[in-house]
Amino acid sequence: QLRETLEASGTEYELLSKVNKRRSDRLLTRRQEELLAAGLREGYFEVPRECTLADLADVVGVDKSTASGIVRRA
Repeated sequence: QLRETLEASGTEYELLSKVNKRRSDRLLTRRQEELLAAGLREGYFEVPRECTLADLADVVGVDKSTASGIVRRA
């Protein structure tokens, strides 16, 4: 899903490794995936940023401090 979001947004990326994991052994939580996908769509990871952390938090419906923690842990 993250790959699809990256490709849809035109973001360049490089796959460094591939690990076969069971679905229950997710590398990112659904919440982390949701926030990262929203960050890509909204331009949070662009330089310069196209939205603030507060804007991103509003998009996904969480407090700014919660969004900050999710981004750091992801």
